[in-house]
Amino acid sequence: MRHAAWARRAGSFATRLVLAVLLTGLVTAGLQSVLADRLTVRAMERDAVSRVVDVAAGAEARLADGPGDRAALEADVTDLAERGIEGATVVDAPPGDATAVRAAVLRGRDVLVVTVPVRLRTEVVGLQVTLDEDEARSRSAALRRSLLVVFGLGALGAVPLMLLLGGRRLLRRHRDEVHLSGTDDLTGTGSRRAFPVDLEAFVSAVRQDEQSLSVLVAQVGGLDAVTSTLGRRRSDAFLADVAALLHERHPHRVYRLGGDVFAVVLPGIGPDDAFLLADALRTEVADRLPPLALTVGVAGLDERCTDAETLLIAADSALDEARQLGGNRVVGPGDSAFGLRWLANRPSD
Repeated sequence: MRHAAWARRAGSFATRLVLAVLLTGLVTAGLQSVLADRLTVRAMERDAVSRVVDVAAGAEARLADGPGDRAALEADVTDLAERGIEGATVVDAPPGDATAVRAAVLRGRDVLVVTVPVRLRTEVVGLQVTLDEDEARSRSAALRRSLLVVFGLGALGAVPLMLLLGGRRLLRRHRDEVHLSGTDDLTGTGSRRAFPVDLEAFVSAVRQDEQSLSVLVAQVGGLDAVTSTLGRRRSDAFLADVAALLHERHPHRVYRLGGDVFAVVLPGIGPDDAFLLADALRTEVADRLPPLALTVGVAGLDERCTDAETLLIAADSALDEARQLGGNRVVGPGDSAFGLRWLANRPSD
């Protein structure tokens, strides 16, 4: 169950990674569309200016040996027929004798109006040419497709590149953090954080299979004496020894709830059998790890404990009763005193 919780968290991280890549792809697609339009407009303007400059240069060359006046230029360009050129006219020179480009709408079509200065013998005039944008739009579509392919391949390649350049280390660190969040550092048992999540999962599973389930909440006694005589490190070693003993019988189902308190989840085991098992554990701890003693509270799923919350409250109540009776004992649902304490502690409906 704890592994399932880790898997869910790792899966959540992978999901977030995929969503981030998809979001990046969507943003990239939008940016490339805008970029394609801007690049196309600039390329179209440069192309238009280049074509008109060529026309103007040709006109200047043809007029070099002639009169070289405005009338001659107008006559030269009257019959101009070039692909994509709507028409050419002679106008006043653009301000500053610089090439001017503007967008316009002509008979419902988008066009570019390009005006290039032409230096005649007598004056400087402007050669104005109107270019249709249909060709430019087709270029824009082609450029957009090309950019989409490039950015799409880049986005797809980002994931393996990230993994190669350190992403695997990041994912491994994430898995380690998830593992540590569900594992107690000192004893290697499940952590306090993982216990309620796993207990809910255990309860749901046994309900579906119509099986029994019991919970032991155990407190290790005698650690204060060990700490005062042998030090904190030896006391921690004793805690690890208790965890190892619990793991011998119930691997992956033991949790350290904090300090000297452990919980053991027993799926498929009823409270009566859990009581006998807890008493055997208490005896084993006393025999193998003196001067430690184990005080245990036992609870099982029944008509009083119908979910994970009430089950845990019942086990804690049994442990409290065992402490009140002096410790180093097991208290479970069969004890009358436990029943009274359970009634006092159970949540109100």
